Amino acid sequence: MVLDDYKEMAGILGSVKGKFLLTINDLPEIREVFKDFKQLEVKLRYSVARKSATEGNELIFTNY
Repeated sequence: MVLDDYKEMAGILGSVKGKFLLTINDLPEIREVFKDFKQLEVKLRYSVARKSATEGNELIFTNY
């Protein structure tokens, strides 16, 4: 993971005049980078592979 890219994204999102919603994997570094936005934690099951689903945590960040 290249944190500089996420920091750049957070800066761009901080200047958005409209609403945005971002979903991203739950990692401590991501929480820190996007800490200035509203945050919702979601537990889910990734089921793209038909063999078995994987438990996961996702973060949703918004400016509204």
